[in-house]
Amino acid sequence: MRRRLPQLAAAAALVLAALGGFLASTALGVGQQAAPTKTVTVNIPEPGGCVAGYTPGILVLNAPGGQVKVYTCLAK
Repeated sequence: MRRRLPQLAAAAALVLAALGGFLASTALGVGQQAAPTKTVTVNIPEPGGCVAGYTPGILVLNAPGGQVKVYTCLAK
């Protein structure tokens, strides 16, 4: 039995470490997503026109549910 004690202790330590990692990832990965608090509307004077210093382009956002593409004015 004394020969197996270090092996049992190592196995128990691995199980506890795995359980701790799982619990930490679950606690950090689950969060409440807040509802948007503000909406900004910008009126552009002419179709496809951007203010000085900006050009029309596509902004790609890598979101958790996949990519989101937005046609917008981007800084030069």
